[in-house]
Amino acid sequence: FTSVFSAQNRRPLASYQPGEIKKLLAELLGIDHLRDLSAKAGEVAKLLTRSLDTLQRDVLTLTGKRDRAAVVAREIWQIGESLDAERNARDGESANAAKLLQERATLAAKQAANAGTEARLRELNQRKGELDQRAASLASDEQAASGRVLTRRSDLDRQV
Repeated sequence: FTSVFSAQNRRPLASYQPGEIKKLLAELLGIDHLRDLSAKAGEVAKLLTRSLDTLQRDVLTLTGKRDRAAVVAREIWQIGESLDAERNARDGESANAAKLLQERATLAAKQAANAGTEARLRELNQRKGELDQRAASLASDEQAASGRVLTRRSDLDRQV
């Protein structure tokens, strides 16, 4: 092998670098196409790695959004529960107001017969005014809470 190289006025085989020897052997064995395939495979691996990284980031982002949506849904449910509790309280207050109105009507009928009932009637009228204010306050609270729930739901819909 060395005699063939020296016969062609080439440099000695020992002076070749490992890369040069590999190149010569690849030429002799005809495996250059394997290097090309290896380079292409390396490029494909790099592209796939980048794509995988992008997909993993997307998965993490979507997971975060899903968790946030669950938290928001839980908050909406809690707000709904508190609204139901306030509605029940308002209904109780309304029933109490209706009862007081009935009591006022009865007292108005007896007013002529009993002068002492007038003082009680004034107290009931005052209580009715307070209850009306409370009912109006509860109604405005319910409207405000409903508005917040609608806003929250629309925000959630836009986020999802």
